[in-house]
Amino acid sequence: MTYVVGDIHGEYDKANALLSYIPSDEKLIFIGDYINKGPDSKKVIDLLLDLTEKRSCVFLMGNHEFKLLQAWRGNPQALDYLAQYGFQATLESYLEHKIAARHFNQLLTLRLFRGIMAQHYRFFKKLQWYYQNANYFVVHAGLPMNKQGRFKRSPSEKLVFLREEYLRTQKKYNRKIVIFGHTAFPSVFWDGYKLGIDTGAVYSRKNGYGRLSAVKLETFECLNDRGERSRPILVKNREIVLKRGNWREL
Repeated sequence: MTYVVGDIHGEYDKANALLSYIPSDEKLIFIGDYINKGPDSKKVIDLLLDLTEKRSCVFLMGNHEFKLLQAWRGNPQALDYLAQYGFQATLESYLEHKIAARHFNQLLTLRLFRGIMAQHYRFFKKLQWYYQNANYFVVHAGLPMNKQGRFKRSPSEKLVFLREEYLRTQKKYNRKIVIFGHTAFPSVFWDGYKLGIDTGAVYSRKNGYGRLSAVKLETFECLNDRGERSRPILVKNREIVLKRGNWREL
């Protein structure tokens, strides 16, 4: 049996809680975005590495890990991205104390974070772009597809950054259901073609966010960090659900 786990974003307690409801012999696929925004990114990566000693795991690349690796090489746009999207909380989790904005900027611009996070560099470097089996294709953000529902050749980073273009796609990929994260919905998103399992673990519980979700591929049953299980409900009006304001960027 295989579970796909949504975007964690430093929410260690929710990750630990969710995993407690998944039997220890089940395979786990993590959809990316392990770091940034939430308070415990380091503990999350330590947890994931510990899991590899006990069970079969697949770790996919998220847009936040992608930008981290670019920043590691000195890409200035990636550095700006990290500064804007919660990297200060990540560094604080590694340093185990709060840091002032000025100190954070210094750590970023001089790339001193590379030494602070060096113990996990191999983990980030080994992340995979996607996972697939006979029935499912699992990817962080989405798939660029042509009119025939085939993969459209494009830069790999689109796999971790696609959003509205893919959300509006009404095609399966090679007859496979796509499981994705990256875009946070108040509850799992299911339109008959793809399942979005990012339910905004790092956000407030207002408006229905604040849960870490997973899906069991063999039964298509969803599970969250409170132990609640449910079947995905097919969206009745895609245009309302996909209207800006009814989902959040992660």
